Amino acid sequence: MIRLSKEMGPQGLAVVGVAVDEGGTAKVKKFVEEFHVPYPVTVPELGSQMAYGMAGVPTTVLVDRQGRVAKTYVGAVRQGDFKKDVEELLAEGR
Repeated sequence: MIRLSKEMGPQGLAVVGVAVDEGGTAKVKKFVEEFHVPYPVTVPELGSQMAYGMAGVPTTVLVDRQGRVAKTYVGAVRQGDFKKDVEELLAEGR
């Protein structure tokens, strides 16, 4: 995600991380700093749908320019597959 964020950000890709780790924001902040994550990462409120509504971790949600969910990946996704899907969505906005 970091690589794709840097590579495709200028084309319109926006990445937002949602951390569901136990341990609170301090743990997430340390990770973000250690790995130089260039995009925002948030921690959902306890009891929120984001905290408990995922079928697996990681879950990646690809949202189009209109804010609609275009595709959801549960588990690891191959970079080439994800990049292809992103490129298709970015082309729709041109």
